[in-house]
Amino acid sequence: MYASTLAALKEGQFALLPSSIGAVVQHAVTAGGSDAKLQLINLLVDECVADSDMPVGVRVAVLLPIIDTLLFLLTDSDIAVVKRAIRGAAVLYPIAFNTIATIPLVDVSVWIKLAALKQGIVSLWDTANDGVRANVIKFVQTIVMVHSFRDAAGPSIPVPGDVSLDVCPTPHPYLNHADLQREAVDAFSKLISLLNENVSSAVVTASISTLFPIIRARNLFAATAVQSMIGWVRNPPQGLTPLKAKNIERAIRNEFLALLSTNIPEVKEFIPSITEILVNYGVKGYEISTRVKARIQGSKRQIVDEEPLVMPTSAPPSTIGSNMGAPSAQFSSIQNFDVQTVPLHLAVDIVVQSMAATPQHVWNDSLLRFGEALLSRSGSVNPQQVGAAPSARDPRRRDPRVKNEAAEDGTGSDMPAYLPAFAEPKSEATDWGALANLSAVHQNLAPFAGIVPTLSSAQLAHPIAVQPQSVPEPEFDPENVEIAELSLEEKLVTWQEAVGRIMELEPFFDAQSSALPSSESASAVTGVGSSGLVLNPLKGASSARTGWMLLLVRLATSGGSPHSANTADLTLNGEETAWKLGADEFREKLFLFILESFRTRYELAILWLHEEYHLAVLQKRKLKKVQKNLGDETVEHTDPFSTYAPLFHRMLDSLRGEARSEGDDALPGLDPKDRTFTKFLIDVPLVTPDAIDRVVKSYCEDAERMVLGFSTLRDLINLRPAVRTQCLDILLSYCIVADKSLRTNAIFVARRWIAPDHATLGPLIEQYAVDMLTRLCGPPPSEEEDDADMSGAAWEEVDAVRHFELFFGICLKKPELLLKLGSIFGKIMSEVGKTILQQIEPLIKRLMAPRVSQDPIGLDAISKLIRLLPEGSEALVKRILEIVTENEVAPVAPLVPASGDAVVPPVALVEVLSPAIVSAVLDVVNERDLDGTYILYIVHTFTKAQVLQYLPKIISILDGSQERERLVESKFLKVIATEQDVPVAAAMARLRGAAALEKVSPAEVLVLIHTMDGAVDIRQCFEGHKLCIKHPEIFTKESLSIVIGQLVESPKIPTLFMRTVLEALKLYPDRDRFIGSILSRLVARSVWKNPSLWRGFVICCKQIGMNAFDAMIKLPRQQFEDVVREDSSLRANLRDYLMRLPHATQTRYAGLFSLLEDAQDGPYAAQMM
Repeated sequence: MYASTLAALKEGQFALLPSSIGAVVQHAVTAGGSDAKLQLINLLVDECVADSDMPVGVRVAVLLPIIDTLLFLLTDSDIAVVKRAIRGAAVLYPIAFNTIATIPLVDVSVWIKLAALKQGIVSLWDTANDGVRANVIKFVQTIVMVHSFRDAAGPSIPVPGDVSLDVCPTPHPYLNHADLQREAVDAFSKLISLLNENVSSAVVTASISTLFPIIRARNLFAATAVQSMIGWVRNPPQGLTPLKAKNIERAIRNEFLALLSTNIPEVKEFIPSITEILVNYGVKGYEISTRVKARIQGSKRQIVDEEPLVMPTSAPPSTIGSNMGAPSAQFSSIQNFDVQTVPLHLAVDIVVQSMAATPQHVWNDSLLRFGEALLSRSGSVNPQQVGAAPSARDPRRRDPRVKNEAAEDGTGSDMPAYLPAFAEPKSEATDWGALANLSAVHQNLAPFAGIVPTLSSAQLAHPIAVQPQSVPEPEFDPENVEIAELSLEEKLVTWQEAVGRIMELEPFFDAQSSALPSSESASAVTGVGSSGLVLNPLKGASSARTGWMLLLVRLATSGGSPHSANTADLTLNGEETAWKLGADEFREKLFLFILESFRTRYELAILWLHEEYHLAVLQKRKLKKVQKNLGDETVEHTDPFSTYAPLFHRMLDSLRGEARSEGDDALPGLDPKDRTFTKFLIDVPLVTPDAIDRVVKSYCEDAERMVLGFSTLRDLINLRPAVRTQCLDILLSYCIVADKSLRTNAIFVARRWIAPDHATLGPLIEQYAVDMLTRLCGPPPSEEEDDADMSGAAWEEVDAVRHFELFFGICLKKPELLLKLGSIFGKIMSEVGKTILQQIEPLIKRLMAPRVSQDPIGLDAISKLIRLLPEGSEALVKRILEIVTENEVAPVAPLVPASGDAVVPPVALVEVLSPAIVSAVLDVVNERDLDGTYILYIVHTFTKAQVLQYLPKIISILDGSQERERLVESKFLKVIATEQDVPVAAAMARLRGAAALEKVSPAEVLVLIHTMDGAVDIRQCFEGHKLCIKHPEIFTKESLSIVIGQLVESPKIPTLFMRTVLEALKLYPDRDRFIGSILSRLVARSVWKNPSLWRGFVICCKQIGMNAFDAMIKLPRQQFEDVVREDSSLRANLRDYLMRLPHATQTRYAGLFSLLEDAQDGPYAAQMM
């Protein structure tokens, strides 16, 4: 309501504005939303301030409330309103400044408010929103322009809207020139400073874009601005991302290209540096030279990248020679006519009717001359071959280094520069006949009678007999010429012939081939006889080809009928039906024409689809407008895209070589690896859901086209946000399919977007992978019935693998996701957990693969997982440690021994484990008092002291099971030194240049096992002792002797001591004398007082026989009797041993003889091994 009120006031009642604008503003600000505020700013700035018809008094009166309103809206919560307010202030400021400076009666309060508005906007300079900041930068540019003087050498006529300090008189009541200029310099400095600040590329490019208008209109700042940009290029700030640097470089390149075409004196000295920078940025040399020449010559013509297409003329030589002066009025009218004003349907009708009314021989002759003009212009064919005179060329485009042979031969032409270069015709009579027939077509086009050349009635009657040299320029009155009405059949035939000729024009515009076929092919295409003409397409023909394609597309989309734009004129259903059938036939013909050579006619297909989409969008808008007017959005209507979608789908099917429906023939499609298919889907205006679900998926599921299908899916996700969700859903669904090849390709594409590569898609893919992994926590879903109870079902291994394979794939890009696996692993079903432990090995090996001068990519994540050790993840962590510490290094060749060393046999080396993992394991074991299983995986990295420190935890693992025994056996025994370890360690230390890691000796290990029975259960000590004894290659005879010798002297003899003695005696019977000496030492230490040791002592005496007699006779009487009672066979040998002793010694043991006679077998016979 307030908008209509303000508009009504502005229609002429300007005097009411000052009294009404306050109420309108109050209504919009208080009662309206963001849309009302945006509309209010548009009305205040565009309809009030910028209205040139507004009286000065009214403008002065409304300035203050408008400034107040913009100042208030700067604090609005909606960013869009703030940005629009800043843009409105940029428009308001020059107008308000001009009003204040030129009208003395303006109150100083207006300037104070304007300065407050300026200060409020500048205060937003450091805002975090790039959009707001870009608008502030534009406003600061306005301050620079308004608060500085226009250049004295600038244009004498001021540029519209260019308000400068020149409008402010000196002195002014309250405007100070020096202060204003100082503000301009400060504002300019702020713009320049952004080049070296750590801000986003959008802010920097916005600053750069404001410099060119300042350089051009305020030369005072030109040198500083150019120097700053050159300095940035040569010394860019540190820490720029590649994308940010690229955006800024592009902005600077565009500014420098624009500066090359200017004649600013302050910039001339920088031209060499600017040129050098542009060359380094990849700008082509011809583009630079063209702009430099335009600047030097002061040329105002438009700079184009391609030469305009040369069209042949039908005017005789005498006509050209007689009009060397200024162009005729008719020529000027054609030049000044704006073809954009012609309605589309009428333009199509003109072209179609013109071509249809042209006789075939005139059409053929015109095509021939057109080709001759192209060849003459390109210089590729001698004009004498085709009977054409040398073409006149624009002298500005001739290379001055080439000698003008035509001028020396007297065949040159002095054609004015503003006329295009035309080739002379072969036959004057034929040319004028063509002109007569072409003119006849336009007799019913009265609104365009001044555009085409005119002919007299005599010339129309006898076009060939007319002599143009003796006849003045003919006159033609289209209103007095009647054209016979054509029948429906004649109309259709004429229309079909016209569109057929249009399609046959393609060879003249073909920019793909180097030449057209001569002779037969040329005759077939153009209708010209066997002239032998060979046409070489020109570079400039690309623009003509675009026009040709556009004409075909407009014919196809307009329905084809000359009356299609106004179907209400059709009164006969039969005629309407006939035109529709003709239009459908042309669309089918154009479709087949495109598919015959899709790669070369690719642009035509894209242009057609874009035109269909544009018409569909317009139709949709009209339908919405109709629904809005009717107030009923449920009104049924035809789908606006009912024409676009079938055409698009049919093209896609044809590219694959399939028929869309039963009536279609399958056309040869593209090669399975041709990426034109992908480019087609990227370039079309709309990709329908059906096209993705049916065609793109079929490519992905086809083994021959699978790679192209997934690359297409990837590009659609990257480049087509409208279908990104649908394509991503398809891609993710492929990541868990049963087909291994399909799943692998999908995972390979999906993991490309894992953060930080793509901040938007990465989290979506991660969440999907986690969801699939979480699905393994429950029973497998039923494929038959959704409500079926699957609680007792188990996952098949292949199904489980396909559900966690995507997760493993993205872990390679984001290893920290292993923590998520650790938190879920305890909830996963047991059979699935076993599968994960089996399949995780390749992932962990790749994450821990060594990198040059860097830690493995997954080191931090694995270390963190070990430290956290989520509940239920113990098996997972142990499996990871097992993989990480697994020996994968091939055996090393025999090392060359140093002088005096023994030959070192080949051994397998264990890679040095990362200290981070070792530290993590030790921390979690110590903090949570975990068992020694975790220690086993890192024990090979321990020093000797660490091995001995954590040996009790390792021994505590043993519980009698073979699985635990094998685990300890495979890990722990490797850290025990053998006889070969000393030379091997020394040799490896020499190779690595480091000190050899000292290993623990077998004797030290076994001694510690004997002495830890207080800290570790005796049964576990027994298992550890048994494990050591099983490896005599490590625990040799010498090692056992050392252990026994050390333990017998210990303050407290261990419980397992006699077991070790018996095992040593069993393994090495030749050590019986040594064992006998140990028994004597045990007697001295009262071994009978320890029942477990005493039992072993008795058994040992029985086994070593005579070697134990020395110890036995030293036993007390009761203990001696017990030993003898255990084995009666000892009596005779023991009596003989005593009898051989010296007499004095026999006397000491005289009491034993009676015991030897009475002793019986004792209770210890079968108690020991």
